[in-house]
Amino acid sequence: GSLRQERWCPLRYASYFRIRGRESRTELTFDYSRGVVGYRFRSETFFLGRVRSGEGEVGIPGSGHVDDPVSALFSFADGLWPREADGQHLTRILRRQRPAGEGVDDVAPSYPFEWVPFSLRPGTDPATGQIEAYCDLTRFSSWAREDQQARVLFGPRGLPAQMSSSFMLGSSMKARFEFS
Repeated sequence: GSLRQERWCPLRYASYFRIRGRESRTELTFDYSRGVVGYRFRSETFFLGRVRSGEGEVGIPGSGHVDDPVSALFSFADGLWPREADGQHLTRILRRQRPAGEGVDDVAPSYPFEWVPFSLRPGTDPATGQIEAYCDLTRFSSWAREDQQARVLFGPRGLPAQMSSSFMLGSSMKARFEFS
């Protein structure tokens, strides 16, 4: 990324993970001069291994800020992500469109991408005194539960240290982050 208009802005984002032999890969390329983001993704559903994939471009909205997960967190850590009037931090992140009611193994013929709202609601964890924030992952995972927001704990430098959430079918996710 780069520092643009006093915020960290993504230039290229790539994610890859494998769970139980099922792979998921997403690549985004931000072209601010053309006002577009190129996307390419491929994932396999958890139970049946069905392939979801897509490739194309989507326009960058003219108003408001856009991020990827990394630039949003770096802007938060550096105090460059301003709070809204209600105390939350709000941005938009690009992800594949999820059809309404999509199940964990449902597959559509094509997957355009869309900008979805992403917000953090920071506070202080009373047990540790660390900054904690909650975020809704339902726009980002078909396994996320509407009644269970993910919890992010931040370390002393303001960067995320840990993230955890409960998902469907009794599953859960816990991730630890280390920065050097």
